[in-house]
Amino acid sequence: GATSLRALARWDPAGLGSSIGGWRDGLRGRATFVPRREADAARKVAAAGLLAWREVTSLPEPVERREAAEALKEVLLDGLPRCREDGVRAAGRVDDRGTAELGARLAGLGLAHAGGSSG
Repeated sequence: GATSLRALARWDPAGLGSSIGGWRDGLRGRATFVPRREADAARKVAAAGLLAWREVTSLPEPVERREAAEALKEVLLDGLPRCREDGVRAAGRVDDRGTAELGARLAGLGLAHAGGSSG
């Protein structure tokens, strides 16, 4: 049915915003950065990384900006992988029988849709 990406991703801007400032401060060295293996930690750290990057790029002094960018890179590249959930999300082996037929059917549907036909 018709739904939005926000609904599919269970996007909660209030919940994200309430903790992102702490993550940003940790990435910028204003607080201790403590990676957590929680379902949404990596997403929050990635979002906080964008906020921290915005701060870094607005620093007026080129040397300070370069040093802050390097520090942010190190903390983010080290910490982000440590915020992932335990386990893997990889799917098992997919049976490839019928893949060509399915691909052809999907391509046909795409072409029909692009041409304004109903199928």
